[in-house]
Order: sequence, then structure tokens, then C-alpha cells
Amino acid sequence: MNFLETYEYYLEKVTPKDDVKYLYHATFEPYLKSIMSKGLGKTDIPNYDDSKKGVVYMAYDPDVAESYAEVVDNEDIPDDWFDKIVILKIDVSGLDKDKLSDDRNVLDDDSTVEYHGVIAPKYITRVNLEEGKVKSTALGAMAALSMLGTNAKARDIPKEPTKIVQKVDKNETITLRVAKKYIGKNEGERNDMYKDSEGNWTIGIGHLVKPNEIEKFKGGIDDTTMRELFNKDMQKHLKTAKNLFDDFSKYPPYLQVALLDSVFRGEMKSTHNTVKLINKGEWDKVPAEYIDRDDYTSSKKHGEKHGVWKRMDRNASRFKHYANSLKDKK
Repeated sequence: MNFLETYEYYLEKVTPKDDVKYLYHATFEPYLKSIMSKGLGKTDIPNYDDSKKGVVYMAYDPDVAESYAEVVDNEDIPDDWFDKIVILKIDVSGLDKDKLSDDRNVLDDDSTVEYHGVIAPKYITRVNLEEGKVKSTALGAMAALSMLGTNAKARDIPKEPTKIVQKVDKNETITLRVAKKYIGKNEGERNDMYKDSEGNWTIGIGHLVKPNEIEKFKGGIDDTTMRELFNKDMQKHLKTAKNLFDDFSKYPPYLQVALLDSVFRGEMKSTHNTVKLINKGEWDKVPAEYIDRDDYTSSKKHGEKHGVWKRMDRNASRFKHYANSLKDKK
């Protein structure tokens, strides 16, 4: 089922009382002036290397949109901007359906879409939380933004009170969606077996080939098998992360994704000091301890072409950001 079929199914079958009238896009406060002047898709501000100029990425759910913004890997974005994430609500009536399609950067998930075109400012609304009530404020006048403040967070869809376990399960689902994109980009895709930086036989999306799999995979794998292996590996590493980190499910999505990425690479073990510091809540010490590894040092000696140290630096920056956010709450 393509996006248009899925979209019409949502309208006619899934939500007859609450039609899908809006999609959501997350961005950063400093970009708003440009967006509201030129529109979404007109400005050249990609958050990922695989983001395309002139393509707007949106989600059905504002929480999903926000979680993607929390794990962007654009090195030009300052750390303090992650406290300035804002959610934009897009009025679907202003979109050309022929320009909508599935998000081709995301594997095995239909929670996000692409729009190949420019979305005019008049169809864009900023979503805000004000005085504990959910409301949306039109962005027609930039003066309204200063009144709302740069740290305003937003949820556009009113929600009934839910049990904590339900909220945690939802956050973990969002985390897994985003983690697949983040880790998949870091690992890359290979249909044939190869040796990773540690000399281990690997195939697909970072799947470590077990001795009893060598014969099975020596001729390569197709894309379906690649995704099946990746999904199983992600579930396994998610379970490992929950066992390693006492408060994993309580962490914000961007931190969960960074921790999952480090677990995927085999950087976190129960005996490691980094894990012990995390479970003690000594986050100010975590970034330096995390990169105090031989593989990080060796990778950095190889310069820009070697990706391990840059990948670890991205995760370390997320750890540092979380540590700083804890200090700000004190």
C-alpha cells in the first residue's frame, strides 16, 4: 500500500471522527523566521546527510516528529539548539497529494512521509504548551514567538490520562523507529560479507556473522533478509540496553538512541566504567569516559575518512547535552 492509499485509508477507515487533517514537522527555533518567510522546503537546512533539498519530512504524530529532531546529526547545529526544538503543524489541505510519498529513508515503518515541494507559511502552525493546556498558536506574526519563549514545547493532540507503562511503551516505539534510521545510517548496508574495523565478519546492516552463519551467508543476502536480520538485532540490543541501564525507559528519545547505538557497536558492557557512571547518575563524567577507548583513539588517527570516532563523538555530544540539562534543572 503506497502513501496515498494509506492516507485515504486513514481518512475513511481508521479515524472517521478525527480525520487526518494535519502532519507534523520538527525544527529549531532559530530557523523559524526563515521558514515563515519562505516556507518549508524552500530553505536549505538539512538535518541528516540523507535529507534532500526541497523535500519536507513529516510525521503523523508530533512526538515522532520531535524525536527525530532530538537525534539530528548535523554538526553545524549547536548543542544548545536542542533545547529550542519546536513542532510545526502542517494543514494537509494545503498540500498537493501527488507530491506526497513514503519516507524512503526509514526502514519498515510508515509513521513519516516526504513532501516534494514547498509548503507555504499560511499552512504552517506552531504547536505550543501554554499554562499546562494544549493549544496551537498561528505563526502569522513573529512577535508571538517572543512571547511564547524559545524553550516552549508542544503537543498538539489532547490526550486522555494514561498509565505510565503505556507512555513508556509509546516512547520506546518511537525510539526504535528513530534508532533504526540513525544506526542504519551509521552502519550502512552490505549484501555481502565483509570484515568490520575490528576484523569481525559482518553482513547487512552491521550484523555480526556467527560461526554457524558463515556458510549460510557466504553467498550474500537479499534486501528482505537484511531487514529481517536488522530488526532482530535491534530488538536484541534494545533488550540489552534495558538490562544495562537502570533508567533507560525514562530517558528522552535522543539519549535512548545514542545509548542504543553504543550498545549496537558493542561499546557498552556491564563491567565498563561508562555503564557504571550512567547508573550512578554521574553524567558529567560519562562523555570523557565513553570515548576513552583504543578504537576511538585509533580511528581518530585515520582522520576524517574513518567514521568510528565521529560516530562516537556524536553519541558523546548527546551524553554531554543530557548532563547539561540535568545541571540546568538544579
